[in-house]
Amino acid sequence: MTIEIRKWTKDSNKSLIVFLSMVVILVSILLFAAFLASNFKMFLYEQRKISAYAENLSLLSDVSLNLKKIEQSLMESKLTLSNLTEFGYKQESFKNYFNSKMNLDSDILKIYMSSNKDSTQSSWFVNAKKAKGKISFSLPYLDTQSKKVLVDFSTNIYNSKGQDIGVVVHSFYLEKLTRVLQQHKKIPEHEIYLLDYSENLITSASQNDMKNMQSFKFDKIGLNDYKDKIFSYSNLFIADDDYYIFFTPVFDRNFVLISKMPVKSIYSTKNFFSKKRFVIPTFIFITIIIFVSIFVIMLMSIEQRKKEKIEKDSLTDSLTKIYNRRYYEKVIESEFTRMEREEKPISLIMLDIDFFKVCNDTYGHSQGDEVLKCVAEIFVKHARREHDVVFRLGGEEFGVLLVGTGEENAFEIADKIRMEVQETKIPLKDSKGHISVTISAGIASLVPRIEQNPKILYDIADEMLYRAKRTGRNKVCS
Repeated sequence: MTIEIRKWTKDSNKSLIVFLSMVVILVSILLFAAFLASNFKMFLYEQRKISAYAENLSLLSDVSLNLKKIEQSLMESKLTLSNLTEFGYKQESFKNYFNSKMNLDSDILKIYMSSNKDSTQSSWFVNAKKAKGKISFSLPYLDTQSKKVLVDFSTNIYNSKGQDIGVVVHSFYLEKLTRVLQQHKKIPEHEIYLLDYSENLITSASQNDMKNMQSFKFDKIGLNDYKDKIFSYSNLFIADDDYYIFFTPVFDRNFVLISKMPVKSIYSTKNFFSKKRFVIPTFIFITIIIFVSIFVIMLMSIEQRKKEKIEKDSLTDSLTKIYNRRYYEKVIESEFTRMEREEKPISLIMLDIDFFKVCNDTYGHSQGDEVLKCVAEIFVKHARREHDVVFRLGGEEFGVLLVGTGEENAFEIADKIRMEVQETKIPLKDSKGHISVTISAGIASLVPRIEQNPKILYDIADEMLYRAKRTGRNKVCS
């Protein structure tokens, strides 16, 4: 009972080691997979960040292009009107030119002459005069006729004598510029603003911002910390833990375009591995886990090899290195049942060295061991098929189990073994001489039936061996 408890405890400890090892290996594999996945996500994050950067540059370019068209339109109109005055064209000619430009990009082009006292009192006229040949602009306002928001871009006109003769105005529909911003707005959290130098909101990608333009405050968009940089244009790109902020001056530095994109919109998955300060410790930790796992696997492998060696030693004859009787008893049950199922014969040859006691008494036990090893090699030589088994039953008695072999073939094999043993000269250890020995063999062969016990094969072979010895030795009986 004590032996059984000790065995159970030992097996339980081994099972626990195997279980814990498997857990360690599984955890290390999962951690390593998570580490690889995290680094892959970081790679995607970098790719998406590059994509976001390119997308925002595209936005800045589109807005700049739209405003550049306004500038070109004004400057072309200004040049044309200045040339018209050189040829003495009157107000009527200006009106014709003005009518020809009415559909310019669906915007409105207007001309006001300095001779018109009503025009000269307007704020945009005054601003245009102050600009001294450069382009000025008004804040967005609601046009009473079109019911749309406009921004006036204006510049004054000079004749060849340098005289200020009037102002040309390009009234730009703001919705066009707003649409450009909205096309680049990929997610609700993405904020895009066009501001002037006085921090007035010109337009935004958000409809809500457009409805509350008059109450717009710069601090509400959460960029106060970057205000100096944005309006001094000391940078084009700012990044912190929460946002990517792109900004650039447009329209001859009259406006600043700001794009504020949340980091989570580019890289939505935050995890332990994504922060750089955890990458190296995590890699070291995973490496340690893997090495521990390898070490445990090696220990398990060594333990398994030891177990296999012990198992093999328990089934092997230590002298001849062939199987022992215990192995025969282990294998005969399964092979006997298999042959019964397949309806094939199975044969057992029992062999015994003749007068082996005399050999021991004459030459000593050491020489007797050499004889046992030599004949065992001959037995193995003649049992070459996959399921054939050679084993030592004890002392000078051996057995050969021939699976799937009938009596006739078993007899032939046994007789070949007998003849080779008889003809073999076994060297003496302490002299140049040699000795010869003979063997007797008994054969049992049958096709197993379900009601039969494997022991019947052993009993028949043992009886035949006894007959061979009794009738003269050095022979095979079946």
